[in-house]
Amino acid sequence: KFCISKYLLSVQVLDTKNLSIYKLNKENLIFKYRFSSFQLNKLTILKANFMFKINKNIKKITAKTKQNLKNKTNMQPYHLPSFGSVFKNPTDNYAGRLIEEVGLKGFSIGGAQVSNMHSNFIVNNGNATSEEIYQLITVIQQKVLQKKGIFLHPEVRMIGY
Repeated sequence: KFCISKYLLSVQVLDTKNLSIYKLNKENLIFKYRFSSFQLNKLTILKANFMFKINKNIKKITAKTKQNLKNKTNMQPYHLPSFGSVFKNPTDNYAGRLIEEVGLKGFSIGGAQVSNMHSNFIVNNGNATSEEIYQLITVIQQKVLQKKGIFLHPEVRMIGY
C-alpha cells in the first residue's frame, strides 16, 4: 500500500506553541495510520523534502492516475464543500459502511449532512455552522457506538470543541 511517508526525507515545521521554525529529519518522526507526530506536538508543516523513484512508464502512470480520479469522483461528493473523510476506518471495517448500516446516510443537522454518496463525508449544503457539524459528528459517533459497539475516531481535528 502506498504511504507518502516512505518517500519523506525531512520537513520544516512551525511549532505553534513557541512560534519557532526548525527542520526535522524523517528518523525523528512517527507515522501510523492517519496519524503522525505532527499532531502530538502541534506542529504545522511549512516545507517537505521527498525522494521519489523515477518511473519512465508515463502511459501507465497517466492511465492509473485517470482511473484513480474517476473512481474518486464517482464515489465521493466533490460537487459540495466537505471535510473529506471524517472518521478513521476501524480495524477490518469501514467507517462509511458502519454509518450507512446504522441508517445515517443522508441524515442532516441544519446545513451539515452525511453525504448520500459516501457516508464518511459530511457535506455543507449551504450554511452549515461549525456547531452543526460538531453535533452531526457526535450523533454519528453515538449511534455507531450504540448499534455496532464501535467508537469512530475523528480523522479531522476539531479546534475549540
